[in-house]
Amino acid sequence: PSPPPVGSGAVAGLPVVAGRDSGRDGATPVAVTFGVLVAFLLVGTRGVLFRHLPAVGSIPAEGGSIGEWWRSWLSTWRPAGLGSPGSGPPALGLLVVGRVLSFGSAGLLRHLLVLGPLLVGPLGAYRLARNWGSARARAVALVAYAACPLPYDAFAWGRWGALIVYAAAPWTVAALARLSGAMPHPRLPTRRFAGGVAGLGLLTAVTAAVAPSWWVVVPVASGALGLGSVLAARAPGAGRSAVAGVGGAVVAFVLLLPWSAGVVAHPSALFGPGPGPSGAASFARLLRFGVGPASNGPLGWGLLAAAALPLLIGRSWRLEWAVRLWTLSLVCFGWAYLSGAGVLASPPVDVLLAPAAVGLAGSVAVGVAAFEQDLPGYRFGWRQAASAVAAAGLVLAVVPSVADAAGGRWQLPTAGPSSALASLDGVRGGDYRVLWVGDPRAIPLASAPLGGGQAWAMSFDGLPGVADTWTGGAVGGAAAVSADLSLAAGGLTSQLGHLLAPLGVRYLVVPRYDAPSGSGAEPVPVPGDLIAGLRRQTDLEQIGSDPHYLVYLDAAWVPVRAEVGSGVALPARVSPAELVAGSLGPPRVALSGRSASTATGTVSSGERIYVSATYAPGWRLLVDHRSLRPTRALGYGMSWTVPDGVSGPAVLRAGGDPL
Repeated sequence: PSPPPVGSGAVAGLPVVAGRDSGRDGATPVAVTFGVLVAFLLVGTRGVLFRHLPAVGSIPAEGGSIGEWWRSWLSTWRPAGLGSPGSGPPALGLLVVGRVLSFGSAGLLRHLLVLGPLLVGPLGAYRLARNWGSARARAVALVAYAACPLPYDAFAWGRWGALIVYAAAPWTVAALARLSGAMPHPRLPTRRFAGGVAGLGLLTAVTAAVAPSWWVVVPVASGALGLGSVLAARAPGAGRSAVAGVGGAVVAFVLLLPWSAGVVAHPSALFGPGPGPSGAASFARLLRFGVGPASNGPLGWGLLAAAALPLLIGRSWRLEWAVRLWTLSLVCFGWAYLSGAGVLASPPVDVLLAPAAVGLAGSVAVGVAAFEQDLPGYRFGWRQAASAVAAAGLVLAVVPSVADAAGGRWQLPTAGPSSALASLDGVRGGDYRVLWVGDPRAIPLASAPLGGGQAWAMSFDGLPGVADTWTGGAVGGAAAVSADLSLAAGGLTSQLGHLLAPLGVRYLVVPRYDAPSGSGAEPVPVPGDLIAGLRRQTDLEQIGSDPHYLVYLDAAWVPVRAEVGSGVALPARVSPAELVAGSLGPPRVALSGRSASTATGTVSSGERIYVSATYAPGWRLLVDHRSLRPTRALGYGMSWTVPDGVSGPAVLRAGGDPL
């Protein structure tokens, strides 16, 4: 017989050419598996598929018109904390486009964006195995990735960014594999390689717009694949893989400018608040992806057993790709473990584990290709037994996900915080902030770290909206908020309300669960010292009826845009003691508006206006055809004094914002 093609994986004198299968026999396993996956997802999401999808965690809120979303994206003032100058998050612009394409239906768009990744991710795993010469391998890759509990944990917690990463990770690894030119993938000419890098950059940009830390994960994943090439004694392919990953990250960074520059400059905006000691997982739990409510328990070891098969029986490119994919998984597992131990700053654990899941699912698929092409070349013995163990491991790994699907919503709570905290939203008079403090998983907007795995965030005029899902980097007033909360937690003040009043804080919320009572909520760690300190405050009144949330009313509250008396001092700097001792007087809204960056009203000659927004020289008070500049006030805010002889309708706006 003629010699087999180089790199074909032929054994026992039977040439088998790696590549795409064709014909009815190749399509049948994939078609059947895809049908089963669709049925599985329909059963698992039946409780939310045609019903209201609650805004739990970071699932985008449904409120707001297309025009409001558009204006929030165009605004040059980001509302996080006390606000800060910055460009609009690209994800908000993409949501505007999606809202238009979904005929203006925010509910339809949210369903597509939250449920769609559960199907798109496994299809990406299928794409990864497309060139491996086996229809069964492609089908198994789809099954193995769908069996991973990561997306169902993210669904239960309402972590939309992790769901988007789950969908994008296999497509990203597939692109890196194709661009590497390692067998059985053909080596691409320079022009096609550059086009592939540009496509990878676009995919990375769309993903990082929702989950910013993905921008860092992509080059690390490409480096891990390159390291795997070195370990597999195929060093020449390592360079192309690394270049593709770094090039894709650079393209994504440029596409997301200027927002990406602000995010990269602030680690908390890039990586999030961090898990803290209570959120750290053991290495064994990480290996089983047991980091959430959909944990697969001991059966999770089955996926690793199935993924180990090509390391035992693989030859040629099958063994090489098994080494690469295992290296990818181990690098991500190690990074997640070191992050939990406080050694390295890193993305959220469910973002890091997505490429690890791709590595294991891909290795399982490579094992199937090795079973078909390499195992016949061995004598009967322990390798056949290992194949049976691997098959049993994959079956066992699927069981927990199938069992969780029976509930119809993968433990997603039936209601979000808005149902329990509706009384805080749209309070008459407006012009106030709600301060959220606690576990970042239970805070329904982008948060800043407070230490110990706890975080804080502020929403304007009640409950947060879509624009509050992302920050532009800096969080205004972070130092003041952290200092005030530290004083209360340390028992050093009994007047926290007076300290928070100039920040415009009217309500303080500490979540004890990730959703309201009666909704199937999960408990979250709470800041015990702070809760004890809140009980000692004389100017905070506990209100609310849902035991899952501690809600306090600030009796000393001052509006975000308040008129203050002429006898009230508004120095540029002030100490906490001076702030508590003084008073800005009874609350009176000077200017009002639904946005934190614009307001309108009527002012009089000599009137003094205090605004609790981070001082920025671009702010203007427009009155009587005059543009008035701000002065610093109280260390973080700004103020205006209306000149003599000037009065009438006024507009307050951040620099660059439309009227």
